[in-house]
Amino acid sequence: MEMSSTEVSYKGYTKSIPTKVMNPATKELTLTYLVDEYWQNYKALYLWMSSTGGNINNVVANETIQPIIPSDYLPLRIYLLDNYKRKRIQFCFSNCWIKLFNEISLEQNNPGEVEASFTCVYDEFKIEEV
Repeated sequence: MEMSSTEVSYKGYTKSIPTKVMNPATKELTLTYLVDEYWQNYKALYLWMSSTGGNINNVVANETIQPIIPSDYLPLRIYLLDNYKRKRIQFCFSNCWIKLFNEISLEQNNPGEVEASFTCVYDEFKIEEV
C-alpha cells in the first residue's frame, strides 16, 4: 500500500505532505493459491475471467462465454484468521476483475502441490471488522 504525497515549501524547506489518496498509481492485487485435485478452483477463476456473471459454475467445453461488462464486476474478500481459524479482519476489494493468470509450473518431477496465481484489478478496498 502507498499513500500519495506532494511537496510543499515551508520556511525555505521542502516538505512532503499526504494527499489522502491510497495507491494512486496501481490498484492491482496478486493472489497465490493451491490448486485442488480436480482443478475446480482454477476452472472457476477461468470462468470469472471469461465472463463475470457472479456465480461460480462448472466450466465445460461447450459453455457459452459472454463478454465482461462493468455491471458484472465482483467484490473480493480476503479474511485474516486467528490461531483458532476464526475470521478477525476482512479486506473487501470492490469491482474486481481478473487481469492476468500467472504461469503454472506443471513439471512431472515436482511431487509437491500445484500453486497458481492471478492478478486482479479493483476500484477501492476497505478493511473491516468481522
